[in-house]
Amino acid sequence: MVAIESFIYLHFSIDKVTALLMERFFENLQSGMSRSEALHSAQNYIRRITVKQLRKSALGLEVLKELLAVKELLDNTRIDCQEKDTPLEHPFYWGAWICQGNTDPLVN
Repeated sequence: MVAIESFIYLHFSIDKVTALLMERFFENLQSGMSRSEALHSAQNYIRRITVKQLRKSALGLEVLKELLAVKELLDNTRIDCQEKDTPLEHPFYWGAWICQGNTDPLVN
Protein backbone atom coordinates (compact mmCIF):
# COMPACT_ATOMS: atom_id res chain seq x y z
CA MET A 1 0.00 0.00 0.00
CA VAL A 2 1.32 3.44 -0.94
CA ALA A 3 0.60 6.43 1.27
CA ILE A 4 0.20 9.88 -0.20
CA GLU A 5 1.76 12.59 1.96
CA SER A 6 0.21 15.54 0.18
CA PHE A 7 -1.61 16.47 -2.96
CA ILE A 8 -2.68 19.52 -4.89
CA TYR A 9 -5.92 19.52 -6.78
CA LEU A 10 -8.01 21.80 -8.89
CA HIS A 11 -11.74 22.34 -8.62
CA PHE A 12 -12.16 23.07 -12.35
CA SER A 13 -10.13 23.24 -15.58
CA ILE A 14 -8.36 26.42 -16.69
CA ASP A 15 -6.25 25.03 -19.57
CA LYS A 16 -3.14 27.08 -20.51
CA VAL A 17 -3.23 29.16 -17.33
CA THR A 18 -3.07 25.88 -15.41
CA ALA A 19 0.12 24.97 -17.26
CA LEU A 20 1.61 28.39 -16.48
CA LEU A 21 0.75 28.07 -12.79
CA MET A 22 2.11 24.53 -12.58
CA GLU A 23 5.31 25.52 -14.37
CA ARG A 24 5.93 28.20 -11.73
CA PHE A 25 4.86 25.86 -8.90
CA PHE A 26 7.44 23.22 -9.87
CA GLU A 27 10.15 25.86 -10.32
CA ASN A 28 9.36 27.04 -6.79
CA LEU A 29 9.53 23.48 -5.43
CA GLN A 30 12.90 22.95 -7.06
CA SER A 31 14.19 26.15 -5.46
CA GLY A 32 13.48 24.68 -2.01
CA MET A 33 10.13 26.23 -1.10
CA SER A 34 7.65 24.19 0.87
CA ARG A 35 4.73 22.81 -1.12
CA SER A 36 2.28 25.35 0.32
CA GLU A 37 4.72 28.25 -0.20
CA ALA A 38 5.40 27.10 -3.75
CA LEU A 39 1.68 27.03 -4.53
CA HIS A 40 0.99 30.38 -2.87
CA SER A 41 3.90 32.00 -4.71
CA ALA A 42 2.74 30.53 -8.04
CA GLN A 43 -0.78 31.83 -7.41
CA ASN A 44 0.60 35.31 -6.71
CA TYR A 45 2.69 35.10 -9.88
CA ILE A 46 -0.44 34.37 -11.93
CA ARG A 47 -2.36 37.19 -10.21
CA ARG A 48 0.35 39.72 -10.94
CA ILE A 49 1.67 38.66 -14.36
CA THR A 50 1.31 41.43 -16.94
CA VAL A 51 0.49 41.29 -20.63
CA LYS A 52 4.07 42.38 -21.30
CA GLN A 53 5.43 39.44 -19.28
CA LEU A 54 3.05 36.98 -20.95
CA ARG A 55 4.27 38.10 -24.37
CA LYS A 56 7.85 37.05 -23.43
CA SER A 57 7.25 33.29 -23.34
CA ALA A 58 5.71 30.73 -25.65
CA LEU A 59 3.34 29.55 -22.93
CA GLY A 60 2.44 33.15 -22.08
CA LEU A 61 1.53 33.76 -25.72
CA GLU A 62 -0.65 30.65 -25.64
CA VAL A 63 -2.42 32.04 -22.56
CA LEU A 64 -3.05 35.35 -24.34
CA LYS A 65 -4.37 33.53 -27.41
CA GLU A 66 -6.70 31.51 -25.23
CA LEU A 67 -7.94 34.64 -23.44
CA LEU A 68 -8.50 36.45 -26.74
CA ALA A 69 -9.98 33.38 -28.45
CA VAL A 70 -7.63 33.72 -31.43
CA LYS A 71 -5.57 31.12 -33.28
CA GLU A 72 -2.52 33.28 -33.93
CA LEU A 73 -0.91 36.13 -32.00
CA LEU A 74 1.97 37.85 -33.72
CA ASP A 75 4.46 40.21 -32.07
CA ASN A 76 2.76 43.19 -33.69
CA THR A 77 -0.81 42.02 -33.02
CA ARG A 78 -2.74 44.81 -31.38
CA ILE A 79 -4.84 43.68 -28.45
CA ASP A 80 -7.38 45.61 -26.41
CA CYS A 81 -5.32 45.97 -23.25
CA GLN A 82 -2.22 47.69 -21.96
CA GLU A 83 1.16 46.00 -21.52
CA LYS A 84 0.94 46.62 -17.75
CA ASP A 85 -2.54 45.07 -17.42
CA THR A 86 -2.84 41.91 -15.30
CA PRO A 87 -5.43 39.83 -17.18
CA LEU A 88 -5.22 36.85 -14.78
CA GLU A 89 -5.79 38.68 -11.49
CA HIS A 90 -9.33 37.33 -11.02
CA PRO A 91 -9.49 34.35 -8.60
CA PHE A 92 -11.01 32.27 -11.41
CA TYR A 93 -7.50 31.82 -12.80
CA TRP A 94 -5.59 30.99 -9.61
CA GLY A 95 -8.00 30.51 -6.70
CA ALA A 96 -9.14 26.95 -7.36
CA TRP A 97 -5.87 25.36 -6.25
CA ILE A 98 -5.58 23.74 -2.82
CA CYS A 99 -2.61 22.08 -1.13
CA GLN A 100 -3.43 19.50 1.53
CA GLY A 101 -1.43 17.14 3.69
CA ASN A 102 2.30 17.41 4.20
CA THR A 103 3.32 20.85 2.98
CA ASP A 104 7.04 20.56 3.77
CA PRO A 105 9.67 21.12 1.06
CA LEU A 106 10.51 18.13 -1.11
CA VAL A 107 13.54 16.18 0.06
CA ASN A 108 16.11 14.86 -2.41
